[in-house]
Parts: sequence; structure tokens; C-alpha cells
Amino acid sequence: SELYQDYSFDTPQQKEDYKTIVKFWKDKGYNNYAVAGIVGNLDHESGNTFDYKMKQGDGGLGRGIAQMETGYNKNGTPKMRLRYESWLKTSKQEDSLLGQLNYIHGAIEDSLGFNELGSGNAKKLREGLKNVQSVKEATIMMQNIFFNPGKPNSDRRIELSNRVYKE
Repeated sequence: SELYQDYSFDTPQQKEDYKTIVKFWKDKGYNNYAVAGIVGNLDHESGNTFDYKMKQGDGGLGRGIAQMETGYNKNGTPKMRLRYESWLKTSKQEDSLLGQLNYIHGAIEDSLGFNELGSGNAKKLREGLKNVQSVKEATIMMQNIFFNPGKPNSDRRIELSNRVYKE
């Protein structure tokens, strides 16, 4: 199976970022189904740009390839983007495509030094992605456990993930 086939890119940078993201997850040992499910979700979240500087439209709080929300929850706890920024300082990394990928991977591996997803969810996602047997399964798993979106748009996420994975 090929992971670059069915994509057209608007800019050379977008193509470069896409290849970087695919290589990142392949290098971490994920199978092609898992890679496709992760990348399709990131494609959807970033508005088909793969731009780590992406800001959510309509004044929304999402930032970056995963549209991590900035600000605080009603109970005063920081949202994911603020936890990410704090982690960047602690881990001496800069905000970048690789920084965001490392954070997402760390959340899945539960290796950030705190439970980004909750230990049970991280374990479920980690084990699920390692054993996943279809693009749809990987896509829905990432969508529901990592992103947990208000409006899932599952069909679009699956469509984008299928573009990544072509047998």
C-alpha cells in the first residue's frame, strides 16, 4: 500500500508537511491503517492545510494541525493548547510541526508527564492504533478518543483518511 498516492496539494509546503507527518508516524512504528487514520484527522482539523500555525476560522479557539483549543475550561483548568505551550517550555521545544506531532504522540503514549487524554483513554488509543485493521476503524478511534469533536464530520474524516491509504 502506498501512502502518498491520491493527494493533490495547493502548495509545495503543504506537500512537504504532509510527507513529514506521514514519515513521523511511520517512523514511530504505526501501520498504514493507523497512519492514514491519524493523518486524515489532522488533514480535517487543519482545514486541509497541515499548517502548524493554522487558526480556527470564525474566531474559534483551535490552533495548529490538531486544532488544540486555547483558553480555559469552565472549571478553570487550562485547555489543551495551554498545556501544549507549557510542555514546550518544559521540554525545551519550539512550536513547530514537529513539536505538535511530538505532543500528539506523547499524549497517545502517555509520556508527557501528565495525562493529556486520561491514562485509560491513552492506553485504549495506543493499543487500538497498534492493532487496527482498517482505515475507518483508525479514523474513528482518533476522532473519538483524541479529538472528541462537537461536530465529528466522520464521513469527511474517513474520506480524507482513505485518500492517505490506497491499496
